[in-house]
Amino acid sequence: MERRLQPAPAAREGRGTHHAKSLHSDHGLQRRLQPAQRPAGPRMSSRSLPSRDPGKGNLRAAPESDGRDMFIVAGLAVRAFGPAHQRGRIVIMRILFAALLLSIGTPTAGLAQMPEPDKPRPIPIRDSVFIEDLTWMEVRDLIADGKHTAIVASGGVEQNGPYLVTGKHNVLLRGVTEAIARDLGNALVAPILKLVPEGDFDPPTGHMRYPGTVGLRQETFRAVLRDVASSLRASGFRHIVFIGDSGGNQAGMKAVAEEMTTAWSGNPGVHYIPEYYDYGAIQDWLAERGVEQTPEGIHDDYAITSMMAVVDPDSIRTSERRQAGLFSINGVDVDPLDQTQAWGRRLFRYRAEVTAKAIRAAIEAHGTN
Repeated sequence: MERRLQPAPAAREGRGTHHAKSLHSDHGLQRRLQPAQRPAGPRMSSRSLPSRDPGKGNLRAAPESDGRDMFIVAGLAVRAFGPAHQRGRIVIMRILFAALLLSIGTPTAGLAQMPEPDKPRPIPIRDSVFIEDLTWMEVRDLIADGKHTAIVASGGVEQNGPYLVTGKHNVLLRGVTEAIARDLGNALVAPILKLVPEGDFDPPTGHMRYPGTVGLRQETFRAVLRDVASSLRASGFRHIVFIGDSGGNQAGMKAVAEEMTTAWSGNPGVHYIPEYYDYGAIQDWLAERGVEQTPEGIHDDYAITSMMAVVDPDSIRTSERRQAGLFSINGVDVDPLDQTQAWGRRLFRYRAEVTAKAIRAAIEAHGTN
């Protein structure tokens, strides 16, 4: 049988208008939380309250809290206000949220736990160069085994004509960064920075004039680069490499690389690689091999299309363009698709060779490996 909660003693003293008014006033709230009117039961001790880490300023939950305080506080709130009053319910929710914060950090299933950093890895390492696709133990052990270089690539979300998805640069980078890392042999790829400067917001300029474009301010982009580089430094990488797949990314990456190299006295080395972003050379490479294009002026070309087709054929709208009879770009047929994908893989290898060569030269000039 369901047991109904009875009003607190103070709540039984008044009725009608005076009773309703007291629930919605500070005086009424204070009167219902007087110590003498609290229900019997376990009470929160000062030891269950959060403390502050010395020198860090962040709250740290008491290690002996087991989460029961949340239900104690909820009981106090329900007894004081009753479920029929809107303001009382709001206060209950706030108290529950605060109590939940107190319980964070307890050894409860589902909450973040902090194993020992030197804990042995129990399973073999998966063959991947992408940090986000590896476990933290795999990253730790790969760095220890000699993968001392981290590649930080920036892409963008912008208009790319009627056929390519707005995340064109990010799709392409998934393929080319893997090729670069495997060519180097001693590198891992940090999560691709998908948002970059795209123009002014108000009034919109550049790509920001087109729906679907999502950009960052230059100062925001540079702050993200600093934090990512700092994270990789904390992981133990000796060299951090910046490459950008869009024109608006280049100045920020170059400036932050120079800034962090000075700030850290070259340990680790932070390198901006301009050789990666050379689409003129890519067009020349294709032309030398018989692929001639006539630009259509829609921020798209056969080189980009072929590389994206390797990673995700849907990102170039393969089926839709076939149905519409528009499966070509700049005068070059995209079908047969497997032939276009073959060109994409060759371009990945070409770009990887050029970029890896420039990275090795930058590291050699830095004086460490």
